[in-house]
Amino acid sequence: MSSESKNTALLCTTEADLATYTYEFAGYSLTGHIGIGKFVRSDTFTVAGYDWAIRVYPDGIDDEASMDSVAASLELMSSDAEPEVFRALLHFIYNDSLPGMGDLQGNDCGEMMRHLFVAADRYAMDRMKLVCQIIICKKLDVETVATTLALADQHI
Repeated sequence: MSSESKNTALLCTTEADLATYTYEFAGYSLTGHIGIGKFVRSDTFTVAGYDWAIRVYPDGIDDEASMDSVAASLELMSSDAEPEVFRALLHFIYNDSLPGMGDLQGNDCGEMMRHLFVAADRYAMDRMKLVCQIIICKKLDVETVATTLALADQHI
């Protein structure tokens, strides 16, 4: 076996949608001292077909933040109003399992899992959230990694 090391390069290309959103935090001085980890959320806006919002934490996100710092984050929002997501949510509540996803192909199944993951987080359904995490991780690929990372950043 050769003692030479081999270098391997990986090229990853993704498409990006760019947008500018201006969020005016009116009355900032009135919201100061609302508590560490508490936030003010912007209105929802849409970029690349996804709904987003900005969270501003006037007193910081955690105890390690300085009282002189403000934190902000971008939040991927979900529309729980989609009938398939709501049906799957109810199915899990009553059966402790996800319904069959046989009708969904490829990225549609992954998209459904992401919506269910957000719903599980929103309604504190830890077991459903864990099941969705496992499925999302198994289907992770170069095309979904950025969306999945943003989702994880907001909900884990």
